[in-house]
Amino acid sequence: MRRLRAALALQHAGPAIVLALTLGAALWLHLDISPSGRVFGFAVAPSGERLQQPVSAGGRARAVACVPERASLGLREGDTAELRVRGQLGDPIPGTIVAVGPLVSALPLHCWPTPKVSAWGRVVTIAFDTPVALAPGQAFQITLDSPRGADGGRLVRRE
Repeated sequence: MRRLRAALALQHAGPAIVLALTLGAALWLHLDISPSGRVFGFAVAPSGERLQQPVSAGGRARAVACVPERASLGLREGDTAELRVRGQLGDPIPGTIVAVGPLVSALPLHCWPTPKVSAWGRVVTIAFDTPVALAPGQAFQITLDSPRGADGGRLVRRE
């Protein structure tokens, strides 16, 4: 605890990330410190895991989805989406597609199935229709619902 107090004493204001050794376990602490030196928020994660600080997302919150080429052909702005937090049960979060990338392009590296095999498709931006609490980098299972497919029929795809 002395090391933690010393690290806090050096921090005047703003966020501080501290590695604390407690009971033989290493924990990362992310501390929000006011200009007067008071801690007003914190997050804790085991060492080796990424710190995630929950954020409140209003109606402007957005998710970005990498949609494979075949599944993306009928998507348009205004189509609906349902987002479920990956690994959790619960009601889906409704969303609306607000931007669709170029017709077909190479997807970003983090969307590739393996680092050596590129993937093609479209990047789709989805706006949340209701406010929701999120963590940065949160993963979702997304269902895209478009009234049109490549053949003009109804298109429902899961990512």
